[in-house]
Amino acid sequence: MNMSNPFVVWALGIIALGVPVSVIAAELWAGYKSNKRLDQIEMEMYGEIRTR
Repeated sequence: MNMSNPFVVWALGIIALGVPVSVIAAELWAGYKSNKRLDQIEMEMYGEIRTR
């Protein structure tokens, strides 16, 4: 592989950057969804405690 070829370097850079970015995005999305669910549960529990 000729590393002086700008296209090869560019392609490798895109791949190297793309993997962590997609992993981070998936983690953030999963965390966001579970946080929303936790908020929902907390709100329900808080509502139950308050109405007693």
